[in-house]
Amino acid sequence: MNGTEILLSIFNETLQFNNQSGELTSNQPVVIHPLVFWIQALVIPLVDIVGVSGNSISIYVLLTDKKTFLTGNIYLIALAVADTLSMIFSYAGIGILYLIPSLETSLIFWTLKPGFLWLMVCTASASHWIITIFTVERFFAVCYPLASVNKASRRRTAILLMFVYVFCLITNIPVFFEKQPVQIENSRSYKLVLTEFGRNRIYTIVFIFFHIIAYVIIPIPVIMILNVVLIRALIRARAQREVMVQSTHEAEKSRVTVTLVTIVILFFVCHAPYAILSILYTVGVLDLKHWTYSVISSIVTLLLHVNATGNFVLYGLASVQFRNRLISIFLCRGQTKN
Repeated sequence: MNGTEILLSIFNETLQFNNQSGELTSNQPVVIHPLVFWIQALVIPLVDIVGVSGNSISIYVLLTDKKTFLTGNIYLIALAVADTLSMIFSYAGIGILYLIPSLETSLIFWTLKPGFLWLMVCTASASHWIITIFTVERFFAVCYPLASVNKASRRRTAILLMFVYVFCLITNIPVFFEKQPVQIENSRSYKLVLTEFGRNRIYTIVFIFFHIIAYVIIPIPVIMILNVVLIRALIRARAQREVMVQSTHEAEKSRVTVTLVTIVILFFVCHAPYAILSILYTVGVLDLKHWTYSVISSIVTLLLHVNATGNFVLYGLASVQFRNRLISIFLCRGQTKN
């Protein structure tokens, strides 16, 4: 099974279980574990509502900021857009089934579902690479400010972000053709099954290795190493502020860097369980037929949604300017200067 299927299995496993043995049995009706149901039907939708609302507010606040077109703010807007779309497509392709079970019998929904899953994977992948290039940009801005002034521009940033989105859309196109809907025997319901293309062993090997390189081996070490450097730079900057007055430009640079570092910390906290689960899945340690897998995978899924939601909170915690702008917009628009 390739990396994309691992991701989709974590989002999309609905397992049958025997209350006494906990094992999958083929002659039983599908029973969803209560914890899985409440996570998927209640908790994740609530997190998504908060996330979509919060990210939309963040986009509006950042767009109405006088400093909107600083490269740092552009990256924050792009990340909020990617996270918002990821939650929307995830809910449209998976979560909505828990609230509207009648869609199980809708051929239109199951025909559209591969597209929703493809777009979900694309936008989730895009958010990873946006964090990566944002980290690289902050590294040069903090450690090589003179070179950064020459390289950083709104046009260059827009081109990089467009490349990220196009790259993720194109490289994940095979996901759309991996599965197709079929009607379950003696039932009105449908399910997704692998197409002949999705079962092709050469495709599976090539695709999984490409994804490991493009979305793990390259971006993750870059994010980790450069953020260690940025954290050390922030510690030095804090020590310098105690003995001298910091310029407005330096304060703004530190604010954006602190925001990025907190985003990265949340990213690793929320994605570490998914990475561990994926590794265990790949090496065959997990028993997919046991109900505990569906529970664990649902909790892991919840953490991924929390990550997409949490950036709005981090903006507010890391930036006094963001909080003040938010308050002025929603409480006292006419008193912004007070």
